[in-house]
Amino acid sequence: MFAFIQGYIVCEAEGIGAEYFTQAAKSGLSTLGGFFDQMSAKIQKKDYAGDEATIEAWSSGPKRFLKWAKERAINSEIASTHLRLLERATSEGHGQADFFLSLRDLAEELKEMQMADKEEPYKELERGKVLAIEVEADSRNALFARATNALSRIMVQPDDVKAAQRQEIEIVDDTDVEMMHDILGAALNVFRSGLIWRDAEIEERGGPIVVWLSGEQYDPDRHRLLTEIKAVQERLVIENKDGKWRTRITFDI
Repeated sequence: MFAFIQGYIVCEAEGIGAEYFTQAAKSGLSTLGGFFDQMSAKIQKKDYAGDEATIEAWSSGPKRFLKWAKERAINSEIASTHLRLLERATSEGHGQADFFLSLRDLAEELKEMQMADKEEPYKELERGKVLAIEVEADSRNALFARATNALSRIMVQPDDVKAAQRQEIEIVDDTDVEMMHDILGAALNVFRSGLIWRDAEIEERGGPIVVWLSGEQYDPDRHRLLTEIKAVQERLVIENKDGKWRTRITFDI
């Protein structure tokens, strides 16, 4: 359903009538049944071998779409999520593997999202003139995302925030510590501009890191502020030990 809506948005942006897109979509339904059967069997057997195009080859499609969507200022959440899964598999050394391997990453990400909903993204270490927290994750990008979500949860009650719009932040730095510091600093500036977020996603574009913040404009009648964060201190540590990423962050409050 979401793919159909995305296709309709694309056609509308290009001046193509919805009736033409609907006809094209219907004509392709007959070929999808066999693909769904094949996909279901692979997920159940956890056998992701196949003869489809490689993950790197599949990545070119959403990359081109994201560039096109940015130029036309249209929503690209579906393609962004798709690309993030493909880039995750590529970063793990599976770029030349069959596309079906990305199904494994999708299943793992859904499990991680369910776990993240049940637990706080950070552990509080100190609270006084400063607030020190610790954040853990299974990957570098997941650490950036969890730390950004932790910042939001410290400042505002997350249950009251809706994912009504998205804000893009692009960061280019040399080290992971600089990247973390500048991501949090940029996110804090977004918060000060009036946008509060309930979720952060990380997208890699070669050199730059792009942070997508999903949230809405602050409404004092609906949103409950918790702790005021004045700044992100440069006293920041990132470690990667035994496959577990960890960061300790100190905020001025």
